[in-house]
Amino acid sequence: MDLIGGLSSRVRRNPCGVALVSGDRSITYGELWARVTEHARDLQDAGIRRGQRVLIPMGNSIEFALAYYSTMAAHAVAVPVNPTFRRDELRAIMADCRGVAIVMAHPSSSALREAVEGASTRFGAIVMARGSTWEFATTGSCDGTGQHTNDGGSADPADDDLTEQGVDVIIYTSGTTGRPKGVMLTGAGLAANALSFGKAIGCEEHDVHLAVLPMFHSFGATVALNMPLLTGGRAVIAPQFIPAAIARLAVASGSTVLAGVPTMLLSLTVDRGVDPAAFRGLRACISGGAALPQDGFDAFEAKFGIRISEGYGLTEASPVVSVNPVGSGVKRGSVGIPIPGVTVRIVDEMGADALTGEAGEITVGSPGVMTGYFGNHGETSAVMDGAWLRTGDIGRVDSDGYLYVADRAKDMINVAGYKVCPREVEEILRLHPAVQDAIVVGRPDPLRGETVAAHVAIRPGMAVDAAELASFCRRRLANYKTPTQVVLCDSVPRDGAGKPLRRAIRAADRGARGGQSPHPQSSEG
Repeated sequence: MDLIGGLSSRVRRNPCGVALVSGDRSITYGELWARVTEHARDLQDAGIRRGQRVLIPMGNSIEFALAYYSTMAAHAVAVPVNPTFRRDELRAIMADCRGVAIVMAHPSSSALREAVEGASTRFGAIVMARGSTWEFATTGSCDGTGQHTNDGGSADPADDDLTEQGVDVIIYTSGTTGRPKGVMLTGAGLAANALSFGKAIGCEEHDVHLAVLPMFHSFGATVALNMPLLTGGRAVIAPQFIPAAIARLAVASGSTVLAGVPTMLLSLTVDRGVDPAAFRGLRACISGGAALPQDGFDAFEAKFGIRISEGYGLTEASPVVSVNPVGSGVKRGSVGIPIPGVTVRIVDEMGADALTGEAGEITVGSPGVMTGYFGNHGETSAVMDGAWLRTGDIGRVDSDGYLYVADRAKDMINVAGYKVCPREVEEILRLHPAVQDAIVVGRPDPLRGETVAAHVAIRPGMAVDAAELASFCRRRLANYKTPTQVVLCDSVPRDGAGKPLRRAIRAADRGARGGQSPHPQSSEG
């Protein structure tokens, strides 16, 4: 069963049940299905055929859901895109996926309009979504049969390839480790992942899901849209994340499930405008997308009386791999147990299975594992080992089957042959009362290969010097793990999912060494 089949099944079971709520608008399962099938016919009538890519640069809304499912119902490939991207970022994705159509919200940003106007491939159909109404503007880039082509040339052979592979969605990675890549996912894999995750956290038809995660992201698409609908629940859509507004929405909607990234959950914790009673109705609170500091668990639970279930996943796995059971089954520091249908192996550098408790690379096998990166066989072969996905993450599994993630393999710091996990050093730095956030990277060293460099954001109104923080770490870590450079700054860079942008830190370091340092204070030792 794919996503469209799963949605159709839910419609037949409860056509009058409310599926989506956004502001003062709501749409039942039956109404959602009617709109999806109508817009799917519209796309087909406009000449969109199997396997062709339809870009969807929209934020959280009923319109996004309609575009997402309608594209798949038309047997085309949905390409969700962050609508806040800059013009050149949008153009790069448009060119890479060779999209033939685009569905935009009305009104749309100037960057998006400029990107469409200057795209290297012409769109055969441009759709403006006004509520539940679609307005088509055909640009004339069709061949004589009504089928769309790229740049007026012959039909794209990738269309048939994607159809044969069962690809329904392409999601572009955040690019924190390099150029964004189009992750090809099947509708069957996405449906299996959503249903398995729902089973893992006990979702039922009466659940009300507070949809705060961006739906154009793999995590948001699964836990804020696909999972609620395939399990028969209701998704209450938040168009943007404002802590006090989210708290009020939770109360008004009677939300029972909340999933967010650490920055969201921590913002709810520290915002004085958020009533501690606002989330009293929650039975499950899920954190994913990045590591949640241990003190974050304590602060959230102390304020709201709710235990966070941390999970783990990646876009290439559709995306959920594991999650802590809701309630008493939570193990602090762990990202939980693999969800049903997902198998996790920890392998050593030779590809052999590691012993229980031993660290190694996390590899994943499941129906949700991607078919590959669009148009990038080299990158695909680098991470696929047969049917197994090599995540590039270092982790271990304990005797109870709980998974622990140590760090990104490619972010490991090699100090004279000793491996250092940046996250370990970051967690120590965050224990200091003056530290708000920290990102640790490796710095090239002519003698030791690399040394540890820490970029630290200090809490407002507090003071500490770099030498004190280095000494603080030295008292808690082996010498080779202790930062030899501590840079104090107002903030450290993270992406929209809360992941540390280590590449940006490294680039800033290289620039600082070649010229004037952009940071107000640093210390080396």
